[in-house]
Amino acid sequence: MASTALVVILDKIASKDKDFRYMATSDLLHELQKDTFKADAELEKKLCAVVLNQLEDPSGDISNLAVSCLGYLARKVADARAEDMVRQLCDKVAGSGPASGGSSAASKARDAQREIAAIGLKALIKELQGGGSGALAGHVSAIIAGRMLEGLAQHKDDTEVVGHVLDILTELIHRFGGLLGAEHCRIRDALLGALGEGRLMMRKKALQGLAALSVYLNDDTLGGVVSFLLKALEAPAIKPDFARTYVQAVGQISRAVGYRFGRYLGTAVPLAISHANKAAEGDDELREHCLQALEGFVLRCPHDTRPQLDAVLAAALKYLRYDPNFAADDDEEGGDDDMGDDEEDEDAGWAGRGGEAGARGAPGGAGRLASGGRGGAGRRVAAEALRVCEALVGVLRPDPSAPVPPEQAPLVQPLYSAVMARLSATDQDQEVKECAISAMAAAAARLGDSLKAELPGVLRVLLERLRNEITRLPAVKAITTLAGSPLLPGELLAGGPDGGVAGELTSFLRKASRPLRQASLVALEALASRHPAALEGPACASAVEETAALVSDGDVALAALALRFLVSLMAMPGPAGAAAAAAVADKARGPALSLVRSPLLQGAALETLQAFFAALATSPAAGGDALLGALLDAGRSAEAASKQAQHSVARCVAALATTRPDTVQPTVELLLRSVNAADTGSQRLALLCLGEIGGRTDLSGLPVVAAAASGALSAPGSSEEVRAAASHALGGIARGNLAHFMPGLVGQIAAAAGHPKQQYLLLQALNDVISTLASPAGAATAGQLGPDMADQVLSLLFGAAESEEECRNVVAECAGRLALLHGDKVLPALLERTAAQSPNMRAVVVSAVKYAVVERPHPVDGALGPVLLRFLLLLSDPDRHVRRAAVVALSGCAHAKPGLVVGHLPQLLPLLYAQTVVREDMIRTVDLGPFKHKIDDGLELRKAAFECLDILADCCRDRLEPGPFLEALESGLGDHADVKMPCHTTLSKLVATDPGAVLAAAERLVVPLEKTLTTRLKSDAVKQEIDRHEDMLRSCLRCVDALAHVPGADNNAAFQGFLRKVVMSQQPLRDKYAAIQKERAEAEGVDAMDTA
Repeated sequence: MASTALVVILDKIASKDKDFRYMATSDLLHELQKDTFKADAELEKKLCAVVLNQLEDPSGDISNLAVSCLGYLARKVADARAEDMVRQLCDKVAGSGPASGGSSAASKARDAQREIAAIGLKALIKELQGGGSGALAGHVSAIIAGRMLEGLAQHKDDTEVVGHVLDILTELIHRFGGLLGAEHCRIRDALLGALGEGRLMMRKKALQGLAALSVYLNDDTLGGVVSFLLKALEAPAIKPDFARTYVQAVGQISRAVGYRFGRYLGTAVPLAISHANKAAEGDDELREHCLQALEGFVLRCPHDTRPQLDAVLAAALKYLRYDPNFAADDDEEGGDDDMGDDEEDEDAGWAGRGGEAGARGAPGGAGRLASGGRGGAGRRVAAEALRVCEALVGVLRPDPSAPVPPEQAPLVQPLYSAVMARLSATDQDQEVKECAISAMAAAAARLGDSLKAELPGVLRVLLERLRNEITRLPAVKAITTLAGSPLLPGELLAGGPDGGVAGELTSFLRKASRPLRQASLVALEALASRHPAALEGPACASAVEETAALVSDGDVALAALALRFLVSLMAMPGPAGAAAAAAVADKARGPALSLVRSPLLQGAALETLQAFFAALATSPAAGGDALLGALLDAGRSAEAASKQAQHSVARCVAALATTRPDTVQPTVELLLRSVNAADTGSQRLALLCLGEIGGRTDLSGLPVVAAAASGALSAPGSSEEVRAAASHALGGIARGNLAHFMPGLVGQIAAAAGHPKQQYLLLQALNDVISTLASPAGAATAGQLGPDMADQVLSLLFGAAESEEECRNVVAECAGRLALLHGDKVLPALLERTAAQSPNMRAVVVSAVKYAVVERPHPVDGALGPVLLRFLLLLSDPDRHVRRAAVVALSGCAHAKPGLVVGHLPQLLPLLYAQTVVREDMIRTVDLGPFKHKIDDGLELRKAAFECLDILADCCRDRLEPGPFLEALESGLGDHADVKMPCHTTLSKLVATDPGAVLAAAERLVVPLEKTLTTRLKSDAVKQEIDRHEDMLRSCLRCVDALAHVPGADNNAAFQGFLRKVVMSQQPLRDKYAAIQKERAEAEGVDAMDTA
C-alpha cells in the first residue's frame, strides 16, 4: 500500500470519533497482515508510536485491535524499531514507577495500562514465534527477560506487577526458552524465589514457569533445581501449603523433562508417598498432587521407576480404595436419599468401586446387589448392578450340569425379580434396558429349571423388545443365549401364527444394519440346532429365501454366517431337514457356486462353504453328480479370473467327494482324465483336486494317482502353474498314507539333487506334508511320521542345505516344522550345525528355529527355550547371510512367543543394533563402462534389523532402553529409502509408548528428518522415482505429525525450529503436512482444524 494511504489511516486513528479510530485501526491491521507491506523509516516510527498509543485507547475494542497489530508490526519494521517497542512495553509492565492498586483514577488508569501492555507483550511474543524471525526473536527475548527480571526485583511486593512478570516470563520461556541460555540461572533463581512466596497465586505462576524452564536447563542446573525442591520437601517442619506447591513442582518438572528426571526418583518417589501418607485429615489436595507426581514419574521415566514400582503400586491401591466422601463419618450413610443427578454422577466412580467390592463378596451379597439393581438412584448405578447380577448367575450355579446348590436356591427369585422389574419397565435409559435384557437372558438360560413358571413371561417381554427398534439387537443376542440353553423347553421358542421368534429374526435379515443381520443369523443357527420345531414349514422356506440372498462375496463374513445357518437347517432331523435341504438346493445352490469363484474367499468362510457343499450333496434334490460337475465347471471358468478360486473349488470338490466312501473312486477317475488335458486350467484344477482328496482319504489303492502327479511335475512341457499344482497333489496324496507314499517322495527328492527346480517343487510337497502334520488340524495323524521316518527326512534336509537359495528356504521351513513333531531329535541336530563350516548350513539351521516357534503353546517350547540363545547368537556370524537369517529368526520368535526371547535381550540387543549401521566394507562399486554403480550388500540386512526392532518395540517395549534404541532409529532415519519408511513407522509408535525419551532426543532426530524433506529429485527423474519420493515425503510428514503431538513438543526449541524452517516455510510441504493432519483427525473421528 502507498505511504500516502498509510498516512490517511494514521490521520483517522487520531480522530476523536471512536468509530473512526476503530475502522482505521482495523484497516491498519489488515494492511500489516499483507506480505507486500512496506514503510520507510519515518513512517515506521509513526506507526510504532500510534500502535503503542492505541493500546491505551479508552475503547476496549480498539485496544484489542492494537494488541493484534503489535506482533505483525514488530516483524514488518526494522529490528531496532521493534526492539524499541518491546522496551517501551516492558517499561509499562515492570518499569520504575508507583505501585499498583489504589482507589484514585490515576492509579486505576496505570493498572489498566499495565494490564494491556502485558497482554500486548505476550501477543507479540506469540507472533514472533509464528513468524520465524530468528535474529529478532533472540534480541527481543534477551530484552524481555532482562527487563522482567529487573522488574521482579524492583516490585517484589507488588502482587499485580509480579503476576504480570511471571506470566510474561512463562510465555517467553515456552516460546524461546532455548534462546535464553545466558539468562537461565537468573530466571531459575527468580522463579525459585517466587515459589517460596506466601501468596498461592504467585506460587502457581512461578511453578508453571519453572516447569517450562526445566526443559531447557542443562543437567547440572536442572539437578540444582530438583535438589532444592527435594530438600525443601525433606524438611520436617514444612508447611502444608508449601508441601503442596513443591510436590506439584516436582511432578510437573518430571513430566516436562521426561527420562532426565530418572536419576532423582530414588529420593522423589519415597518423598511423594511419604507426603501422601502424612497429609492431614481432609487435605485431599496434597494427596492428589502426590498421586499426580507419581503418575508423572511412571509415565515419563518407566525404566527408572521400575525399582520403585512396588511402592508406587501400593500407594495407588491404597488410595484407589480411599473414598473422601465417606472417610470422615461412616455413620452418615443413612442420610438424604433425594440426591440430585449431579451429585450422583459425581460419585459414580465410588459407586462403581462399591459395586465391584459387592461382586467380590458374592454370593452373600446377591440380595443386596439385586435390590441395588432394582432401586438404584441413577442409571449408571442401575446398569452396573445389572451387570453384576448377570455375573452372579454363574456364582449361583457354578456347574451348569448340576442343580443349583441348596444354599444358593433362595437367591434365585430375588435376582429374577430385580432384573424383571428393570426389563419390564418402559421408562428406562438405553444402557439400563440393554443390561436388563442381557442379565435376564443369562438368568433364564442358566437357571431355567428354577424359573419354569416365569419363562413364558420372560419370552413374552423379550419378543416385545425384539419388535422395538431401540432394543432389537440386544434382544436378538438374548434369544441366541436362550436357544443355546438345554434348560429351556423347546415349545417356548416354537413358531406361532405370526412366525414367532423365527419369523421376527428372519425379517431382520432384510434390515440395513449389518450387526443386526449377523446377530440374527447366529440366533437362527442356534434355533435350528437346538429347537428345529421353531423353523418348520413356511418359517423354514422364508428363512432360506432371505438367507440365500446374503450368500455373496459382497460381505464374505456375513456369507459365512448365512452358510452356517443353512447347514444347520439341512441337519435338522426328519422331514423338516429334507424339506430344508430341498429349499436350500433350490435357492442357495447358485449363490454358493458364485461365491466359490471369488478371490476373496478364504479361511473360515471357505471352511463353511466346504461344509455347505458336503451337506448339500446328501440331498436328493441337489444331486451329488450334478453338483460335482457344477463345481468343476466353476473351477474351469474361474481360471482367467483368479488362481485362488481354483484352490477354493478343489477344497470344495474334496469335501463333496469324501462325504461317502463310494464316491471317492469315481471322482478320482473323472479327475485323472483331466490331468493330461490340453487345457492348462483343467490340468491344474484336476491336480489340485487330487491333492485335496488325497489329503482327506487314503489313495494307496489307486497307485495311478501318485504316478500321474509325478508325471505332471517332471513332464518337460508342463507349465509352472501345472508343476506347482502337481507338487501340491504329491504332498496331499502323501498325507493320506505316509507309510505308503513318504519313502517314494523322499527318494524322488534325493534323486532330483542335480535339478534344482524339480527338487524345489518336491521339497514343497514334503513341506506340505510336514506343515500339515505339525498344525492343530493334523494332530490326529502326526503319529504316522515316526522316529525312523523323521531321521530319514532330517538326513535328506541336511543334504539339500547346500542347494539353491529357494530350496534352502524350504529346507529350513521343513526342519523347523519337523522340530514341532520330533523336537528331541531335530533340535540337537540343528544346534550341532550352528558351528558348521558352511555358511549355508548355518543360515538354514537358524532359519529353521523361526518355524519351530508357533503362537500356540507347544511341547517343543520347553526344549527350545534353554538353547534358543545359541541359535540367535549367530547375529555375530561373519557371514551377512547368516546374520540376516538370525535377525529374521529373532523377529519371528519375538512375534510368536516374546517370552522365549525377552530374557536373552541383554545379550542380543547390542548385536542387533550393530546390524543397523551402514558399513562401508559391505558397499561395492560395479564398473558399468560409462558410469559406476554402488551396490549396498548390507541393505537387506539393515531392513531386516529395523523390522525386528519394530517388532520388539511392540512386544518387549519395557525391555528396550530408549537411548540405544533411538540412536539406531536416528541412523535408520538417514539411511536408504527402504530403511527410512519403516523407521518413520517405528518412531511414530514410540511417540505413543515413550514420549519423554523421544522428546529428549528430538534435537538429534530432526536432523535426518530435515534431510529427507529437503532432498530434491533430479530434473530427469522418471514417474516411478517421483511417486517413490512423494511416498517418502508423506511417510516422513506422518512421523513429524506424530512428533508434534508429543506432550511438550510445542516447547521444544529444536523441533519447533525444524517445523518453522522446513515444514511450514514451503508451500508444497505445508500443504502436504496439512493433508496429513486432516487424515489423522478424520481417523481419530474429530473435525480437522486449520493448523496452517
